[in-house]
Amino acid sequence: MSAKSLYDCIVKNMANDILSKLNGTHQNFERFEFPDNPSKIIILGTLGDKSKDYSSCIGDETRTLTSVKNNSMSVKFLTKGNNGAIMVKPSLSLYYRVYPSLDEEKAYTEKNYEEIPEKVELAKIWKRHDCEFGPFSINIAKPETECPMNFKPFMNAIKDDENIYKRRKEIESKCLENQTTYEEKIKEFSAGSHSNYDWGGTLLVETEDFFLDNEKLKLVTITVVNETEESNKYETFFFNCNFEIILQSMKIVPFKYEYEYEEHAYHYENYLRCLNCHADYEIERNRIMTKHYAKFEQEKIVPKETINSTSFSFEDLASRENNLVLLEKLYSYMLDYMTSHKNSPGYSDDERYKESVDKFDETTKRFYEGLNVLKKDENALKSFELLNETFKRASRFDKWRIFQLFFILSLIPDIVDKTKRRDVCEILHVHTGGGKTEAYLGCVMFSAFYDRLSGKQFGTTAIAKFPLRMLSIQQLQRIASLFIWAEEVRKDNRIEGEPFSVAYFVGSSEEFPRSTKPIIDKLKKAEREGKEITGKFVDLCPLCGGDVVLDYKNKERYIIHKCKKCSREFLLFYTDEEIYRLVPTLIVATVDKFAGIATNRRLKNIFGGKIDECPEGHGFIPHNDTCEVGLKDKEKCKRKGKLCNVNFRMGPALIIQDEMHLIREGFGTINAHFESFIEALQKEFCGYAPKRIAMTATVSGAKHQIEQLYHKKINVFPGASLEERGNNDFFFEYDLEDDSKVIQRIMVGLKPNLRDNQFASLLTLRYLSEFINNVESHLDPLSQEWNVNSAALREAIGNYKVFLTYHGKKSDVHSMNYYLEAVANSKLKTYKIKPKTLTGDNTLDDIKELIGTVENFSGDPKNNQNVLSIFATSIVSHGVDIDKWNVMIFQGIPRSTAEYIQALSRVGRRYPGLVFVWFYPNRARDLSFYQNFADYHHIIEQKVENIPLSRWAKLGFKQTFTSLFNASILNCMSEVTGEPIYKLDKVNEIFADDENRKKLIEFIKKAYIADSTMIGADYFNAEIPKETEKRLEYLKTYTGGERNFFPNALKDCEDKYYKTQYGMRGIQDEIILKPSDTDLNFLRKALEG
Repeated sequence: MSAKSLYDCIVKNMANDILSKLNGTHQNFERFEFPDNPSKIIILGTLGDKSKDYSSCIGDETRTLTSVKNNSMSVKFLTKGNNGAIMVKPSLSLYYRVYPSLDEEKAYTEKNYEEIPEKVELAKIWKRHDCEFGPFSINIAKPETECPMNFKPFMNAIKDDENIYKRRKEIESKCLENQTTYEEKIKEFSAGSHSNYDWGGTLLVETEDFFLDNEKLKLVTITVVNETEESNKYETFFFNCNFEIILQSMKIVPFKYEYEYEEHAYHYENYLRCLNCHADYEIERNRIMTKHYAKFEQEKIVPKETINSTSFSFEDLASRENNLVLLEKLYSYMLDYMTSHKNSPGYSDDERYKESVDKFDETTKRFYEGLNVLKKDENALKSFELLNETFKRASRFDKWRIFQLFFILSLIPDIVDKTKRRDVCEILHVHTGGGKTEAYLGCVMFSAFYDRLSGKQFGTTAIAKFPLRMLSIQQLQRIASLFIWAEEVRKDNRIEGEPFSVAYFVGSSEEFPRSTKPIIDKLKKAEREGKEITGKFVDLCPLCGGDVVLDYKNKERYIIHKCKKCSREFLLFYTDEEIYRLVPTLIVATVDKFAGIATNRRLKNIFGGKIDECPEGHGFIPHNDTCEVGLKDKEKCKRKGKLCNVNFRMGPALIIQDEMHLIREGFGTINAHFESFIEALQKEFCGYAPKRIAMTATVSGAKHQIEQLYHKKINVFPGASLEERGNNDFFFEYDLEDDSKVIQRIMVGLKPNLRDNQFASLLTLRYLSEFINNVESHLDPLSQEWNVNSAALREAIGNYKVFLTYHGKKSDVHSMNYYLEAVANSKLKTYKIKPKTLTGDNTLDDIKELIGTVENFSGDPKNNQNVLSIFATSIVSHGVDIDKWNVMIFQGIPRSTAEYIQALSRVGRRYPGLVFVWFYPNRARDLSFYQNFADYHHIIEQKVENIPLSRWAKLGFKQTFTSLFNASILNCMSEVTGEPIYKLDKVNEIFADDENRKKLIEFIKKAYIADSTMIGADYFNAEIPKETEKRLEYLKTYTGGERNFFPNALKDCEDKYYKTQYGMRGIQDEIILKPSDTDLNFLRKALEG
């Protein structure tokens, strides 16, 4: 059996096993012990009794979509004719209580009593009785048909069961000593009368007129209703409820759904609408079969690595003999592909198709433009070769994916000419796990080498930004490893300039402090104690495999990563101070970190401001400013430096935004203002703006988002497929094995009936553990049953022993952890579920530890009879990439489709993934996704919601103005005047000059792009001079004590909008918490004892 078949077999058997336990059809549920009614543990495919029709308890005026009828299920379909007969065959199961066998009672007693008392409780044993009704013949000419379901034969059969439970809760423990005594006692109990079972149900058929595309059709609704009255004497629920609709000669018509995507109209069709169930229409047999779940199998589409059997290895592209020849060949393939599509009939007949072909034509031209730069510019060609040499040494792959190579070539002209296409943001839209990180890192690496070869000796080449602190730790490690190898390549090729370096620029904390002094003190303490501190980003040397530890340069006062084996030192920084004074080659940052420019006059070093060099070797200082590096105790350097006269511009060539779909709403508005400020600042210093690149999970609404965020046009790469994605696509293809498509993920949509979806998620975890246990305990018989190799099955099942659950709230994560014991682990003898949590509270070290745990879990002998589950918030969607995650449970659908796509991509990366989505049963949005589950997943990319974002929101302007006002003085006007401006008296002195006031206003206008023709810009243009003058006047008349730092003087103002932005979440009202007199008295008494 092939690997594909083996993994498909595991996943499908796993899904079937879990579903059969959830709906009670599993053999374990034919007869089972449970202390409560079966409806408390069988939560799928059930119908509650009459009391569970909550929609009947309220008036029509308060009825809502969440007024659920939990006692019925229905299927709707359309047909053209007004006449015709159909057959309906309902089926369901009933549970009733029976007396336990002796073995069952003994097992129950051993489980529940440490010491056996005189009397023990009788185990509650439930027995399943399967029922089939009809078939009912229905004439759809009637508007309503009501068919009572006859339960009498089934109730009689149940009543005839000699073991049916009648009375007594306890039995003397001595009766358990032998079979005869036990049976006599049970016979004695059976002398009484049983519960008065009175199950009832109805099949309802309703027809009404329905218009579709101006055609009159008949809408047929078939419903099964549980009419049983509520009772605490017996189980009143129906289980495993289904019905079969035999349409006979009737033909049904699909429903039609229309929607719009990227200004084009689309539609899809579906034959059925269902409530409290799902159904399949079997066209060949012309029948409808209900089921308890929705399912979608996602076929795996992968980026192409070859075109016409030609691959593009790093080794070949690093070679002067081969690289241009290979690139010319690739260009010729692209021309042939484009020409064939331009000559097709669709090019003239289909507007959408023509747009896609023309877009591909533009991509081809961009590639050729990049190829020509390599031919004409020796530094560019050399940089391309060094880029490939670096990837050859550093990458776990040996070749480029086609789209990656195209993307890099298309960006080369814009990197070489730092003024080219700055009005366009390049959007790289590739599925998560498709290799977009390598694509943008290829651009960064090319740019870094090109900077050095062109004479830029030091300075920042690129900034990569993420909306969240929890960017992928593996991604950070890949970046660090790549730059470590790049530095080796630079040295091997004797390229002049400072060593390549990487910095991690995130929110200040003990883990990522503002200055290096606390870390140096910590390292010195470890040194005195004979200890070492493991590397922050890499703990194993990419070059030799040795252990990496943290160390420091005492004179220069910065932190290094150092390999204990080869003694190489790596410049991987993670304090704010190091970034300002050492201007690293690549800065990996969170978006909101750049709001710090409002209070930090040293950030301008990154964007090309004039700099001095500290005479003590501490790095760079803003021109005419002082070095503030911490030395002993509270002592600081305080030395002034000498101007660095360089013949190159220091500003970064690239700014890359990952997870762009998360830049939205108020956060997006505030970020938009800081982005344009940074761009305006760099243009003032360097004469060019950085080139913008963005990665996103969706391109839906991207044009609007980029226009508002960056005030730019967009170019989406690689763009829409000319045909179906994966089918004759230039960049992507279906992953095939044995000529059949590989299934990447099986998604199962589920709605618990009358139980919450957290309990359902925990129950699913329990059943997953039981499945793993059963497979590993019965490898030989199961391998024969499934026709697979036993050793291969043992190895493969190890890839499914780590589960991931997704939760919208942190409280749900902790609640899962809390209830895990009660719902799951207490019911498992072996294969206990070990829990781990992953939220925004986790540190980088926590994540590294968690990744190690997940990746090594199944290989660790002490975990042979355990499984692992990670309970996570949305942080996991952007923070962790692990091949070992192949089973996932969602507690509810995420808030947005983009987030759902990101979260889904955590599983099924290498092996087929199994995903259970437990919807909230009483939320209208969740119910809509449940009812349209398969259709939604078919067009999921087109259902991504547009990003709400407005640059020109007046509230956004109020929120950011003081911050940009401060930043303009600290970073831009200080450059204009040639001296630092941060003390209040200096501010008043500088802006006593009207010319300086004008310059400040003009720069702030540039920072806001106030001359834009977009609606709303005129308000900004009019308000900027007014708001600037108000603040300057306030500072001029300020008499408070905050004179050393003018932003603090502004903070003293009663107007909250004079406060500086700390982060990008808006200026929050200040709340003062003060204990009451009662509280103070209580505390005083408590302290006094």
